[in-house]
This record gives sequence, structure tokens and C-alpha cells, in this order.
Amino acid sequence: MEIFNKYNKLPVERKIIIALFSMAFIVCFLLFFDGVQNFIISAAENIKHRNLANPSLAHYKLKILSCLGSALSVIVIICAALWPKLSGFTGNILNAAEKFLGKSAHRRIGGTSIKTIIIEQPFFLISFIFILYLLKNIFLVLQIVHADVFVILFALLLHIVLSFTLYRIKNKESNPVIHLAVCYGIIILSCLINAFIYDYSWDGQAYHQVAVIQLSNGWNPFYTILPESDFFWNNHYAKFTEMFASILLSVFKNIEIGKSYTMIFFAVTLCYALKYTSLYQKNKLAVLAISLIFAANPVVMSQIFTYYVDSFLGMCLITLVFACMDYERQQRTGGGKDLFIIIAVCVFAINTKFTGFICGIVLISYVVKQLVMKNYKKMFALILSGIAILLVGSVFTGYNPYITNFKNFGHPFYPLNNDTSLLYSTIMSEKFLELHPVLRSLSLFFINYDLNTAPFNPAKLFYSAAAHRNYCRVTGGFGLLFVEICVFSGLILLFTIKEKKSTTYKKILFPASLLLVLAVITPINWLARYIPYFWYLFAFLIMTADYTTNKNKNLFYVLFMLVCINSGTFFIGNAVNGIVYTDRFDKFASEVKQCTDDTIHVALNENYFKYVIREKMKRYDIEKEFVFSKDDTVYPNGVRAVIENGKNRIVLESP
Repeated sequence: MEIFNKYNKLPVERKIIIALFSMAFIVCFLLFFDGVQNFIISAAENIKHRNLANPSLAHYKLKILSCLGSALSVIVIICAALWPKLSGFTGNILNAAEKFLGKSAHRRIGGTSIKTIIIEQPFFLISFIFILYLLKNIFLVLQIVHADVFVILFALLLHIVLSFTLYRIKNKESNPVIHLAVCYGIIILSCLINAFIYDYSWDGQAYHQVAVIQLSNGWNPFYTILPESDFFWNNHYAKFTEMFASILLSVFKNIEIGKSYTMIFFAVTLCYALKYTSLYQKNKLAVLAISLIFAANPVVMSQIFTYYVDSFLGMCLITLVFACMDYERQQRTGGGKDLFIIIAVCVFAINTKFTGFICGIVLISYVVKQLVMKNYKKMFALILSGIAILLVGSVFTGYNPYITNFKNFGHPFYPLNNDTSLLYSTIMSEKFLELHPVLRSLSLFFINYDLNTAPFNPAKLFYSAAAHRNYCRVTGGFGLLFVEICVFSGLILLFTIKEKKSTTYKKILFPASLLLVLAVITPINWLARYIPYFWYLFAFLIMTADYTTNKNKNLFYVLFMLVCINSGTFFIGNAVNGIVYTDRFDKFASEVKQCTDDTIHVALNENYFKYVIREKMKRYDIEKEFVFSKDDTVYPNGVRAVIENGKNRIVLESP
């Protein structure tokens, strides 16, 4: 009874934490017995060198999860037994880390502080990509193709000259050499990581990479339309990411490097998050943790190694919001770099997807805000930026598809026009579409409407672990723990307001409200990949909360763990899928290379994949003739290829 009395006297947040750990312990304890059973079965199978009960793949996965549960139960027991010592040890580590980060922020490299380097990186990264993109389009207008080496060289030259001009004249305390070194380092690292992890997604291989290959081979979308049968989407959809990737493919002969744009903009988002979190939080370790939460958008984590562009578009939009916030904070003079970023990311967005025009709502909102605040000079500057965006993004770089679609089909957004059903008809079941609109909207938070995936049920991590490996979740796209993350964010918000320390919330009220409105008005807003910016709404609340009280500190620890599990599983699942697919393709290419036939017959479930397979074979120095055929009955799902070589059947299959 004494234990229960002590429990009843505990604060609400501690009761929640104890309840969560208790549920986790019960699940781990139950899995422990299951793990022992499966361990005995596995050991017996290894001794006898045969399966005792012909276990399926599901049985194999159950054994893995059971062993995992057993390990977790042991860890929980050890942590519970050693909690007093562990808490003290952990506290010492956190204090040491906070002091280290506090000193590091002000350390100088080549005369420039690390803090300044982080703050300035978005401009350097975005300006280089923007110059690269503009030069590519200028070359195409002049009908200069197969000259991407010169595009990169000229872009580097202009970027370096621009950087030295700006930072030697206007900011003499910053060393442009250091900024440029970090900028190019981020780009090179992003390219190297992506080079070794293949895109396994359907859209990536059937649509985006196809456009990249055609552009690299000399297609000029300003003057030429490709055959509609194989290149329908490439003719009529925006092409920024494909154009960026085609430059890298032409120069480095590796199509996988092209998808580095997601990782580069992840760095941009993280830099902005670090900058703004440091304005609201004094503890440098908290600044780093909150910034990681902000940048670790589950949609980004699920698409970071693919050619999918939804996450990239979401990061463009939040970069635009940050740039507008920066521009507002500027004095009467200055703000040129912020306006440049605003123009650049809007041009990227509207040339990535049709829905990129949602950036216009953000820009118009800030124009109206400046009008209300009587900042007429800034208002006119934003209006001029909007005009520049339309001219550069729609008329020039967006000539194909916007102008060509309008000329040929009477609508710039052809083939969508006013019919959004094309956006989701192929990936959603009729049963789901028949649900009440409220239930469809709530599906953003839930994988399924059942007890197995109910909020605060730890078992759902084991029940639906495979959901985190999907780069295109139809339901529960922000992860299995998104409800829990929202609840803990709400509790932190509630306790901050209760302590009357909510003044910082006023500073992010406008951008947070704007993100909420955008999420509400976006068509098909129950699909997380179409509203990736919804994540940043909660991240803003976490960023500006007060963590001086023990209540909010403890809640934040739990919240950080939840985000690590939620976003981490998306990232790991995506990486594992990519690595597995890469390994399979390597084996596939090795078998092709060893084949003595000059002509290789490949069966595909989608005809589009032939371009990607043929292109990737060049990387392996395979110069054979490929004959592709489509067979949906044999290969109904995923990307699969079978090479017929006598009696051997060599299979390539996406995870």
C-alpha cells in the first residue's frame, strides 16, 4: 500500500513515464519466453540441419523479434536494478556534452566561428544549386547539350566569385574559404553516400530516373517532346530534381549520385533549425537535440535514399518559411541573401512538383503581414521577389512543363487539371476511399483502426515494424508513434503555458499557424507524403518551449526517445531496403557479366524499368544487347527482372 501511496503523490508526467516503461517491460517479458522457445527451435534446426516445421518467412521474422524482445527485457531489468548509478552517470555525461558543445560553438576555424559557419551554410548550399540549375537551363535554351562538365565548372567559378565578393566586402569577419570548403564537403559527402545505396522505389526507377537518363543523353525539353507511350509523365511534369541529377550522371556516370538533393537539403534544414533553436534555448545540448527532432521528419527519413521528391518539397517550404523569418528580423538595410534564398527555393519547389506552387501562399501571407505591420519597403521587396519567381520559375526554367502544357493542352497542370484522383487512385484501396473524410484524416495518425496499433501500445512496434520500411505510407505516414509524439508535445506546450513562460510561442505563432493552414487546405491531406511540412508544426512548438522545469525536462527525454525510435526506424528501414537492393543488383550484374550470350533477355513487370537497368549496366562495364519483355502475371509486384540463360534463372527483386 505504501508503494501505491507514493505513486499517487507523483506528478502526472512521472506517472505517464512509469506507465510507459511498465507496458514496455510487460511486452519484453512476454517476448522473453517466446524468444527462449524460438531459440530452442532454432538451435534444434541447426543441429539437425533441417527445418522442424517448415517455418515461413513470418516465422523467421518472429524469431528475430523474439530474440530482440529477450535482449530488451534483459536491458530493462539491468537498467531498473542500476537506475540510481545510471542516472548519475548519465547526468555527468550530459553535463560534459553540454559544456563541450557550448565551447565548440564559439571556436574559430580559419577566423570564422563554427556558429557562423552553420548559420551561413543554407545560403552557400542553395546558391550553388541555384547557379547550377540556371546554367543548365541557359545551355539548353542555347541548344548546347552534352556539356555538363562545363556547367559544373562554370557554376563552381561563379559560386566562388559570388562568395568572395559578398563576404569580403559585406562581412569581413567571415572567411569565404571556410564556408566554401564546408559547403562542398556537404555536397561531396551526400553524393558519396548516395552513390553506394541504390534507389529501390517504384517512382524513382519508373519515372524520375528515366527522365534523368533522357536528359543526360541529350534530351532538350525546351524544344523536344519524347514519345508519350514511355515518357508521358516526363513530358508533362516538373523537372528540377531530374535536371540536377542529370548533370551529375553525365559527369560522374553514376545515376544514384543524383538523388543527393534530399540529403543536401536535410543539411540546410538542420542548419536553420540549429540557428533558430539557439535563439530560444540556452542549453547547447538541448539545441542539438531539438534541431535533430526538427530535421528528422519521418517523410524525409523514409525517402532520403530514393528519388522521391515529396520530402524535398517539404524541406523547400520550411526553408522558405525560415528565410522569410530571417528577412523579417533584418534591419531597414540588408536582407539580400534572404530574398535570394526565397527566390531560389520557390523556383526549386514549383519545378519539383505542381504542388510546389503552395510556396506562393507562404509568400503572399508574409506580404500581407508586412502590409499590416506597415513595413512597406519589405512588402514591395517580397512582391518583386514573387514576380521574379514567376518569371524565372514558370516562364524560363519551367517552360517545360508549364508553358508547353498550356500551349498544347490548354492547362499548365496537365494531366491533373482539376482532377486530383490521379494522385492517389493507384495507391489507395476503394475501401479506404469509401471511409468518412474524418476517418481518412485521422489515418494520418493511425496505421490501422485496431487494438494492435492503438496509441501507447508498445506491441505495435513489433506488430507493424514493416510499416517503417515503406517510402510511401498510405496511412500513418508519420510513423507508428506519431500520436504519442503529438501527446507529449502537447503536454510540454501545456506545462509551458501553465508556468507563464509562453512568450517565445508568440514569435513562431505566425509560421506555425501558416503550416497548419497549409496542411488543412492541401488536397489529400491524409497522405503524409503530400503534407511533409505538418511535422514542422510540432517541431516549432518543441523548439520554443520552456525546459527550465523538471516536468518539461522529463517529458522532453521521453519525447526525444520516441522521435529517435519513430524516425530512426524509417531511416534504418529505408537504408536497409536500399542496401539489400544494391546487393541484389550487384549479384544480378555479376551474373549478366558472366553470361556468354551477347543478347540478354530480361522480363520486367513494368516496361519503364528497362531504361534504368540498361543505364546501370554501363556502370558495370557491361556492353550487351538487352531484350526486355513485360510479364505482369509472373511478376505482379515490385521491380523484378529475370535473365534466362539456359537453365539458370537470375532474379533481381526490390525489397
